[in-house]
Amino acid sequence: MTAQNSTAFATAQLDRLMGFFPRVEGKASVILALNIAMLGVTALNFPVRDFDSPRGCFGIIAALLLGLSLLQLCVVFFPHLKSGEKSSLVFFGDIAGMRWRTYHNAVTGLTDEALLEDLTCQIWRNSEILKIKFDRTQAAFVFTLLALPFWMLLLLAATLRAGQFVLGT
Repeated sequence: MTAQNSTAFATAQLDRLMGFFPRVEGKASVILALNIAMLGVTALNFPVRDFDSPRGCFGIIAALLLGLSLLQLCVVFFPHLKSGEKSSLVFFGDIAGMRWRTYHNAVTGLTDEALLEDLTCQIWRNSEILKIKFDRTQAAFVFTLLALPFWMLLLLAATLRAGQFVLGT
C-alpha cells in the first residue's frame, strides 16, 4: 500500500471509529434516564420507618444495583482522556495544549510517514476508549436488569400495602 493510500485508509478508519461514540453514548443515556426514573420511584415507595421489611429489602437491593449501574455510566460519560503514547497533532487535548503557531509549524512540517503514525496512534487510543465505553455501558445495562426484579417486587409490595404505591404526582 502506498503512503497516500495508507493515510487515506487511516483517516477513513478514524472517521468510522469516531462514528461509534454517539452510538454508545446514546445507549448509555437511555440507561441513565431509566436508572434515574427507577431510583425516583424507589425513593417514593421506600418504607423509611420499616426499612428492614421485605419491601425495604427489595428497595435497598434495587437501589444498590442501580447505584452500581450509575457508577458504570460515570466512566462512560467521563472517560480518562490522557494522550496516547506520544504527543499528537490529531488529538484535541494535545492540540489544545500547544500554541497555535507551534501547531501550525508542526502540521506544515509533517511528513506522510509521521501523519500515518499519528493517525494510527489515534485509531488505537480511540479504540481503547471506545471499548471501555461499550464494556461499561454493557455492565450498567446488566446491573439495571438485575435491579428490575427487586424494583418490581418493591412496587408490588407497596401496592399491596393499603394503596401506598406512588408513581409521583
